[in-house]
Amino acid sequence: MKVPTMLRKWLVFHFYFDYAVAIPIFFGAEQIALYFPEYPLDTVALKL
Repeated sequence: MKVPTMLRKWLVFHFYFDYAVAIPIFFGAEQIALYFPEYPLDTVALKL
């Protein structure tokens, strides 16, 4: 079955966007939590 071109482009974009957002959160969870002192963030859960 052939995947439509627009769907393929959207999935590739989604993949790169997810990694662009997820990698900084994974490695910098403690630094991100410093920007939100009024919200108790569990950094382990943030990484998951």
